[in-house]
Amino acid sequence: EAREVLDPNTVRILERNLSVIEQAIEDSRQALAQDPENEFLAAHLERVYERKLSYLREAARVAEWST
Repeated sequence: EAREVLDPNTVRILERNLSVIEQAIEDSRQALAQDPENEFLAAHLERVYERKLSYLREAARVAEWST
């Protein structure tokens, strides 16, 4: 597992950043639930999901480089 090969500080930073992204997703989902026809909110939620995917890919690369 990546946690075992990464510096604990790096793991904390990665987890904190992922938590921020996940909170943005939750906030966006709640806002979109209140206004499901809002195209801006739908596009924003899509961008946040894309950001999460990109972040997870980068985290995986960091873990791979650390092995």
